[in-house]
Amino acid sequence: MGSQQDSSEVHALAGSLLLEAKDEKQALERFDRALRASGANVRALVALGDYYKASEDFPQAIEMYERARKKSPEHPSARIGQAEARLALYQDLEAALTDVARLAEDPKLPSSLKARQQLVHGELLSAQGKHAEARALLSKGTQGPLAFEFQLALGAASRAAGTLDAAQAAYEAALKLRPKSEEAREGLGRALLDRDREREVLTRLEADGGRKVALVRGAAYARLGDWKKARAELARTRVNDRYPPEAVSWLALADAAEGNGAQARELLEKALHAAKRPRNDMRLALGQLYWRERAYDKAQALFEEAQKDPRDYEAACSLGRLMLSRGLPDMALKPLTQAVERNGAHGEARDALGRTLLALGRTQDALKQFEAWQLENPGSAAAHKGFALALFHAGRRKDAEGAVQRSVKLASDDAEAHKLRAAILFGAGDARGGFSALERANKLDPKDAGTFCEIALAFMRQGNSGNAEAAFAAARREGPDATCGRVGELYAQLPGGGRGAARTLEDPAARAPTVWDKAFARATMARALLGAGAVKDARTAADEAVRLAPFDGRAQLALGMVALRQKQEDVARAALEKAVELEPADGLARLALADALVREPGALPRAVESYEAFLKLAGGSNEAARVKKALPSLKKKAAR
Repeated sequence: MGSQQDSSEVHALAGSLLLEAKDEKQALERFDRALRASGANVRALVALGDYYKASEDFPQAIEMYERARKKSPEHPSARIGQAEARLALYQDLEAALTDVARLAEDPKLPSSLKARQQLVHGELLSAQGKHAEARALLSKGTQGPLAFEFQLALGAASRAAGTLDAAQAAYEAALKLRPKSEEAREGLGRALLDRDREREVLTRLEADGGRKVALVRGAAYARLGDWKKARAELARTRVNDRYPPEAVSWLALADAAEGNGAQARELLEKALHAAKRPRNDMRLALGQLYWRERAYDKAQALFEEAQKDPRDYEAACSLGRLMLSRGLPDMALKPLTQAVERNGAHGEARDALGRTLLALGRTQDALKQFEAWQLENPGSAAAHKGFALALFHAGRRKDAEGAVQRSVKLASDDAEAHKLRAAILFGAGDARGGFSALERANKLDPKDAGTFCEIALAFMRQGNSGNAEAAFAAARREGPDATCGRVGELYAQLPGGGRGAARTLEDPAARAPTVWDKAFARATMARALLGAGAVKDARTAADEAVRLAPFDGRAQLALGMVALRQKQEDVARAALEKAVELEPADGLARLALADALVREPGALPRAVESYEAFLKLAGGSNEAARVKKALPSLKKKAAR
């Protein structure tokens, strides 16, 4: 250090010692003198590369390592440092991986560098999507001199592989080695966010952490919809009036949630345009804002660009959810499947994929998705709700009732859960409970078209077509494109409509986004055609309705009524009994079954019982007078 010799080697050694002593200014002066004396001093170039890499000036680091390798191509420190810098920039990864893989086979590799080589080798394998190889290699270093760094890398590789329980375990092991490490705490927080454990993030990561921890806590509050607390955490990430890009994205979403969507969009558009390397979090946030403004094509383009990153599951999820919201479940299936493959713990992706599969009629596959989600996150109300929805469409009404009760217990303010509960209760014959659940759903979300449709169908069960028609009209008002409202207005007018109604129903029957909406359209079409005397066409429509939704009471009712007109009594009775089984609170289904049973002398007592149930359920309907008039004589015949 005190030598007066103006030697490149002396200055390079002195610079390295000064760096270790944290005297960066003096160290850089010595390196400068070393390179002025000899521009090809490998020791100085590698030390400068290490300095720039530690300072996160990765392009400058790569340049220093490259200059060193021109003089000494096989220099191990230069090769490892260059690979580490390339990894940080996510550039030339294939070349970096090839280089460090060859270095692992070099018997001359100093033992002091073996751990670093193994670490960056594993990280590069993960970055190239070779997660199993990466995790196997990184696991070998968790007991060595760089155990902490290996645990962090193992956590990152496990996150990228979607094995989030292993990622969480690795970050927890890193924290045991360095309890105050912000990097390990950040990694643990992000693993928990990947698993939809936002509240656990907030309990396990103290509020007095550093900027990285504050960013994770801010993201957790944002995902919980608590924008005030999210802003407070994100404010702690600011340095010299500048926020990290991820914080900018969350703050823009906070602005949009608070009514400043246009301003937030403009801010993100400028930030994305100015960024040399646009970040996916910005693309996703801007895509969400475009989605809110119904600029669907712009949102789709951003999601598709972000989806190209093989590690990103949120972009694939957003793209799939966008397609599903636009009534395109067939186009939603691929990105949502990809999202779940990348992160099976992501509830939003599981939910959207399960609903997509249900919409396509793949009910058993949907059940598997919701079951897997429940196992991963048993405390999720949405997981239980999705499972209940799948069970309902699978005809497992009793199991569905238990699942939806768990969902409502966990999230009592979820309007959709109460709406689903109403449908399940009506399916169990509890009309009073069903109406009560619908009232709760409508109070929680008075603008939901689907709730108005369910209210209308509840009135139809009572034979109250006037109130049903008004509720279907409300559904059309709140959701003009909602299939249930478009079909329901014609359903409330049955048996009228005839061939004109059937022609109107062709479009929703073909293009409705879900199999149950298509079945509703076909069942209504069958009833309208039956009223017009087109019995053969009515049967075709009814059969298709049952094929699409075998556990839909309205579809079975339509088939039974058509088969009865065709004098196929066995088919009619079976379908009508199924309709009553699926919709025991539907008075008109009871009436249709009674009208079928009354033709058989041996079934007269059952017919009387069914007529009485009809009067109890739909005593105010237009058909009630006919039944009341005929019932006394039928009872006498049944008694004889």
